[in-house]
Amino acid sequence: MNTKHLKAKILDLAIRGKLVLQDPSEGNAADLLKKIREEKNKLNEQKKIKADKNSSFIIKAEDGRHYEQFADGSLIDIEDDIPFEIPENWCWCNGKEIFSQMTSKKPEGEEFKYIDIESVDNKLQKIHHPKIMKTSNAPSRASRETRIGDVVFSMVRPYLKNIARISEDLENCIASTGFFVCRPKEFIDSKYCYYLMISSYVVNGLNQFMKGDNSPSINSNDITDFLYPIPPLSEQQHIVSTIEKAFEQIDIIEKNKLNLKTYIKQTKSKVLDLAIHGKLVEQNPSEGNAFELLEKIRKEKSDLIKQKKLKEDKKSSFIIKAEDGKHYEQFADGSLKDIEDEIPFEEPKGWTWCRINEIAVDMADGPFGSNLKSEHYTTNKEARIIQLSNLSDEGWREENTRYTTIKHATENISRSIVEPGNIVIAKMMPAGRAMICPDKEQMYVLSSDCVKLVPIEGVYKQFLVRALNSPFFRNRVVDNVQGVTRQRTSISKLRSCYFPLPPFEEQKRIVDKLEQVFQQLDILEKSLGE
Repeated sequence: MNTKHLKAKILDLAIRGKLVLQDPSEGNAADLLKKIREEKNKLNEQKKIKADKNSSFIIKAEDGRHYEQFADGSLIDIEDDIPFEIPENWCWCNGKEIFSQMTSKKPEGEEFKYIDIESVDNKLQKIHHPKIMKTSNAPSRASRETRIGDVVFSMVRPYLKNIARISEDLENCIASTGFFVCRPKEFIDSKYCYYLMISSYVVNGLNQFMKGDNSPSINSNDITDFLYPIPPLSEQQHIVSTIEKAFEQIDIIEKNKLNLKTYIKQTKSKVLDLAIHGKLVEQNPSEGNAFELLEKIRKEKSDLIKQKKLKEDKKSSFIIKAEDGKHYEQFADGSLKDIEDEIPFEEPKGWTWCRINEIAVDMADGPFGSNLKSEHYTTNKEARIIQLSNLSDEGWREENTRYTTIKHATENISRSIVEPGNIVIAKMMPAGRAMICPDKEQMYVLSSDCVKLVPIEGVYKQFLVRALNSPFFRNRVVDNVQGVTRQRTSISKLRSCYFPLPPFEEQKRIVDKLEQVFQQLDILEKSLGE
């Protein structure tokens, strides 16, 4: 359920007279508009407002058609301009009929409250924080007087819906001239006016009048000449009450959706945590022992070194669990180091601890900034640069596309070339997030903020990337970040991270179970909508 669309639908029904039942006892909007015109004429006679020689109002004649009647008594048939049918006791009118003339006010005192575009939350259509400005620094556009109940409507890019109602706590604010201030006349409910102005009918209808390329805008005449559906006052109030009750329930639904999405995210993290601790699936002795798996991995690495396909690491080591039940790190010279106090948790039977570097054929980070600068970029689709923005919790994110030349990649930064299927890890915060490089481009290279990991045979790639994204691993990476403004980890710290390794077949069973659980959670999350 898309709650945003649901709210829009309710507003659409409301302004079409389909949200509440009509009650003949509530009168007719024509009488209401007549009272407004009478009041306007009184103010003209008292010279309290300036007479508008271009004023007009809309009538529905006995022939059932709509006409615009002008001050000189002339009529224009506007039936073809009427957007949709409304109830019999409703009326169409233009903005001049229902909105008072805007008034200007200059800032006074030392400070004043100023409403500009940035003051409006265009997702909620509310003013979240008017600016407190010194009068001496007042911008020239600060001259629109506002009163409680007014609706400010941005005339710049109206499709962005920078629209809000002036509430009681915003009294005496001054708005930018970029706003049209809709001040409903007597007999027009201010909240009905607000819901009318944020409706898709009004916003989309006014969008069509936009002019300009850099800052497409409408003008005040576009708003005052526009056609608005008006019900009797008591029905306006009934509509407002119904909308507010409906929106309150929708907001509860939205809050519950957010809570449920948070719960789903937390559940995924918990399931990953269970997986990395060996508690998601049962251990099966017939699947062998991870220590034996590591021995095979070390032999494979030794063979690759002999074939000169892999560079020997003289600082290599491996972890053993001795007969005394304690963990030791054994180095190339045969020496042992007691690391029992460093082991994060007791591994399940059949598992073993290792360092990330032990299960990688290759680990490399991105080039120094001087080796991959803007001058090395190309508009051609050659070697895609993997950037932090491409790494998300859900895997590869298709955005921020940049390329360098294949020539530059192969000749100058070959260590940073990434093959599809390699694992890429973020060094920058949120550090540790990992994904499998997709098969979408002819070549990939790392940016300076990423690390590639090529897992050795015997380690299930899908298990490894799931484990790297677990809270256990992420937290350990974050604990080792450095820097103040640009916090990051290093490839050496990633290499040395402890990693709990299960037997190969158990790795596969864990991934199968994770995919089953995550698939159900994803279905649930998708059902919530945006």
